[in-house]
Amino acid sequence: ELVDDIRSGTINTHYDMPEETRRALIKAMRGRDSKRADWLQREFELGTKDIAVRIWPKLKCVLSVNTGPFQLYDQKLLEWIPAQVPRYSPIYAATEGLLGINLRENSQEYVLLPSAMFFEFILVNNQNESQLDHICFMDQVEVGCSYELVITNMSGLYRYRMGDVIKVVGFYNSTPLIEFQYRKGQLINIRGEKTSEKTFSEVIQAVSWPSPVLEYTCLDPTYEKS
Repeated sequence: ELVDDIRSGTINTHYDMPEETRRALIKAMRGRDSKRADWLQREFELGTKDIAVRIWPKLKCVLSVNTGPFQLYDQKLLEWIPAQVPRYSPIYAATEGLLGINLRENSQEYVLLPSAMFFEFILVNNQNESQLDHICFMDQVEVGCSYELVITNMSGLYRYRMGDVIKVVGFYNSTPLIEFQYRKGQLINIRGEKTSEKTFSEVIQAVSWPSPVLEYTCLDPTYEKS
């Protein structure tokens, strides 16, 4: 469909969008380009392996989110982008503000920014439960442990439990190096067994499925719509 749109200089009518947006996109396309469309079609007919650098030979880097459940989609990029093209997730941020930065390409580790906000850490046990009697500061966290983040910032949030659970994987100088794990509210609780979204996602990716997994969801088999 994309190739057909480039060939005709229009946007497929199957795409539901405001007419104003459609007109702006068609204007940006600058008319028909049958030569480009024919070339793209020949490239796609050769297969999708490394297709990104074949159609965009100047591609140098891909900015993406690759933590938590997004790992599934990050791995799918490898089907279209060769390993030598770096994938970079630059920041760890939320509505509450900037929390950390990524220092390396193809990495899921972030350095927390102590100058951005004040951090506290609630230890999370193996049952994915926060232990409110074990709260520590940045210099007290331990490598290998998971924590629920608590933040205080200049916008007025005071000891705010934002719901993110992170794992300390090391230190950059004296600052914790962390990996995002999951959101507190995104736990699968079936018959008292709590499973994080991260664990569920890892299982989905580890199983040898007869065909590629494009998307997934989870539902309690005993669920009845009220």
